[in-house]
Amino acid sequence: MFQGGEGFTQLIQKITPSWTKNIGSSPKWKERVCSALPLDHIHLSDITKKPDFGFDAVYCSGENIPRDVHGFISLFGLIAEGGLAVLELDKGSGNSSFKWSRKVISNIGSGLGMELRFFGPLSKANSSYGKFPKSKSGKINLAIFDKPCQRSSKKKLSIILPILEENRKHKRILEWIRFAKSADLLPVIEILLVFDGIHDALPVWKEYDLLAEENGFQMIRHYTPFGTGQCIRSGLHFARGTFLLCDCLPHASCSEIFCLLEPFLSTPYKTEAGGVFSQEILDGNIIRKGRKDRWAPFLLVNRPAGKIIRKNTQERDLSMFEEAWTELKKSKANLFHIPISIFPTSEI
Repeated sequence: MFQGGEGFTQLIQKITPSWTKNIGSSPKWKERVCSALPLDHIHLSDITKKPDFGFDAVYCSGENIPRDVHGFISLFGLIAEGGLAVLELDKGSGNSSFKWSRKVISNIGSGLGMELRFFGPLSKANSSYGKFPKSKSGKINLAIFDKPCQRSSKKKLSIILPILEENRKHKRILEWIRFAKSADLLPVIEILLVFDGIHDALPVWKEYDLLAEENGFQMIRHYTPFGTGQCIRSGLHFARGTFLLCDCLPHASCSEIFCLLEPFLSTPYKTEAGGVFSQEILDGNIIRKGRKDRWAPFLLVNRPAGKIIRKNTQERDLSMFEEAWTELKKSKANLFHIPISIFPTSEI
């Protein structure tokens, strides 16, 4: 058993997916999850009971750790696409015949379609997830797995729209749909709407649901407000397109954006990371609105660059775009900029 609970609270808050609706836990994790997350819009279940839905996160320890490959097949089968599994392993977990090592746990995961995100003692997780308590025995490890989303090569462009303000964004969605239809682009474009902690406050859910059904775009809902940066990361996680457009430019027309991007969208897809940023980010210009300094961002990336941004950025507001630029430069990505006027002088 671990001493203290603050470390587990930090861990759960940091790694639980922002779009989580359903969590499965073993008895030892239940109290930790309850103390770490607001459960108003999250359903917490016992993993020993067979659910009729997929879990977005599974926290497992002790007797509930699988004893063999069939057990891992059953456990990982409970996890929805984009979800994760956290296993608290010790020498006697589940009376397993496995000798827990990075190689063993990685091979088990990869063979079952899971990516090993972290494996090791809590003392070595500090740099990635914050300070965690030490175990009494020192023999307990954490194994954290991601379940990747299935991709579709039929989509050329994924458009990610963070929804933080109802009316303005609703018009933006309709604008993209009208433009895509007029240009006959719906078969190759997908739209991802990311609602940031908006629940009962939004009176037009039925209208959004109807738009999604008619036009085939995805709806992602955060269980609590996180900010624009996390909305973009959530969109990047579920996007299926070859290119990924993060649209936070309400004053630039969709046709203008698409015309500027068309040369990049027409080029052959490359395996190295690449991206297109607005001139505002490169120049370091900041738009002041109210009391907060906000970036005026525009971003198009290919899938390798999207993966770097999703995994290496942490900022939750619009400053995530500056952080993304910095991380891609570190990775020696091919970066370009497009000068685009996005805020009229009267609104600055």
